[in-house]
Amino acid sequence: MSLKFFLVGGVIFAVYMFLTIWNIYNGSKSPSKRVSTRGEE
Repeated sequence: MSLKFFLVGGVIFAVYMFLTIWNIYNGSKSPSKRVSTRGEE
């Protein structure tokens, strides 16, 4: 049972890290497109 939780947690963590790195990469690549970040934390 704990193996299933570990796999699910690993997948969620991998997706979270992928989205975070993707946002940082896009943000640093073209910051002039979206300067306003009031909607984000």
